[in-house]
Amino acid sequence: MRNFQAKNKQIPFYYSKPFLIFLFLIVLFFFWQMFVFLKKAQMTHKNKKLAEDKYMELMKKKEELSNSVEALHTAEGKESFVRENYGLVREGENIVILVTETKEDSVQTEGDVKSFFRNIINKD
Repeated sequence: MRNFQAKNKQIPFYYSKPFLIFLFLIVLFFFWQMFVFLKKAQMTHKNKKLAEDKYMELMKKKEELSNSVEALHTAEGKESFVRENYGLVREGENIVILVTETKEDSVQTEGDVKSFFRNIINKD
């Protein structure tokens, strides 16, 4: 009977409070690391999406530029480029430039112009 009571009084090491606290801290540490990992994975997924969008945008721009380069290899493409960028015209064509009149450009009539001394006296 004494052997039985002696065995009951001895608590195995893995049931001791320090070991259980240590084990709880390890589990807590792993949960924390898993949370940090999930945050990083989410950020990585977001960055991947941004990079894919940027890549698609660059591919569209590359396609547009290659189309414009191909157009420049034709006579019509060269002509349209020169017309748009340098304002050149063919023989027999005329250029019409429309200029809008602004308040500063408008000409004053003599009735609107006052003499220097009238401006001083009247101080409108």
